[in-house]
Amino acid sequence: AELKQSGEFYDGIRELMEELGGVKILSTSADGEEGFTLTLKLLGSHVLEIRLKSLGAGGGDGSLVVASAKLTTPTTFPMPETTPQSDHHQ
Repeated sequence: AELKQSGEFYDGIRELMEELGGVKILSTSADGEEGFTLTLKLLGSHVLEIRLKSLGAGGGDGSLVVASAKLTTPTTFPMPETTPQSDHHQ
């Protein structure tokens, strides 16, 4: 029971830190034996997909390197429309 309470406490702390830090882990998935894909949500609106692969084949030290990273949400922002101002000089 104490272990379950401790796990729930740390899960709550992790979620709070994700929210405050602006980074939330959406999912992870294995890419065979050589790496995995990590999907993150940044600042509440941008989704970043990072593919990591193992640096040392054959039981190295377990280090990972970024194989690729891409934003999967649009990166353009609409510009607010401006109303034409009349050019009256007095």
